[in-house]
Amino acid sequence: MRIQVQSISPEGVRLEYEKTGDWFSETLGDADERDFTVDGIKVRFTLARLGRTITVEGHVEARIGLTCCRCLKPLTKDVQTDFRYAYLPAERMPREADTEVTEEDVGIGYYEDVIDLGEVVAEQIVLEIPMKPLCREECRGLCPYCGIDLNVADCGHKEKTISSPLALLRGYPIKKQKR
Repeated sequence: MRIQVQSISPEGVRLEYEKTGDWFSETLGDADERDFTVDGIKVRFTLARLGRTITVEGHVEARIGLTCCRCLKPLTKDVQTDFRYAYLPAERMPREADTEVTEEDVGIGYYEDVIDLGEVVAEQIVLEIPMKPLCREECRGLCPYCGIDLNVADCGHKEKTISSPLALLRGYPIKKQKR
């Protein structure tokens, strides 16, 4: 998904791509460290030139394979998102190492002759992954005592309720130190 800047006309360019999970793994390069899979990636872009600034508006759809954080069953989640970026010429990129990034700078990238939209697409997919994936909102998870899936059966173990986090220390013997 590398686009030559000279090929973008002032009227704009529309592009559509379909990518696989292998492409996603190659783009991120950390397939061994991930606990999710991605497949069925569909992307639409509209690129336009405004002077030397390139604007990108895009839409990404993908199917993400995850594990429920409560019951540990596999699940798939279809995600889609829209995004906007502006690319400026590389000579306008700040050179100082300690440059503060402002809120306006977040959607800005820099280009030389080519804009790589693959990294933007991978970033947008990763941003759509939930922090705590659930197979369903009512998932009861696993029993902390025997490990049975509480969505399938009830093992009879009751959850211990503690009135205060320090209540466990009530019965703990305290030795007084001499001064």
